[in-house]
Amino acid sequence: MNTFLQTSVEMADAFREDGKIWVVVGVIALVFLVLAGYLLWMDRRLSALEKSKK
Repeated sequence: MNTFLQTSVEMADAFREDGKIWVVVGVIALVFLVLAGYLLWMDRRLSALEKSKK
């Protein structure tokens, strides 16, 4: 168990050394923003449909 805690993730270390970790963070942030924008757009669209239905 002790050796498990001491091992590091080689891929993450390589990304940090190359500076590519910011590319990964940027892509994840972009996906999150697009998804949040889509959900807000869909919520407004559904609200408009509900109001027009009444």
